[in-house]
Amino acid sequence: MGTKPKQLSEHEQRLGAILAGAAEATVYVIYRHRSRSGMQRVVDPMVVYHGTMLNLRGLAEAAGYRLHPTHDGVIVNGCGFDAGYDVADAMCRLVGLDVRGFHVRSL
Repeated sequence: MGTKPKQLSEHEQRLGAILAGAAEATVYVIYRHRSRSGMQRVVDPMVVYHGTMLNLRGLAEAAGYRLHPTHDGVIVNGCGFDAGYDVADAMCRLVGLDVRGFHVRSL
């Protein structure tokens, strides 16, 4: 694609470091909403870090996903694929990690 890499804010860099520190951990993706047509989902990515669930919504937004105004999560358009894995993959690529080093679980 012809997009330039986005410069990450300090907060996004810290979230990326947490994700990198949780290598071989599980990224949990909570499906918050599905449109009537099934062509749009709202997902909320999280990771357990030192016994605390951390929300990775900010990192997903930095990866190019839009926040939904009423449902807590990011908007994923399309159907016929695993939206949670797509978000996890985009976040990992953003911080230079390979998503295959993580377990992605949908809730």
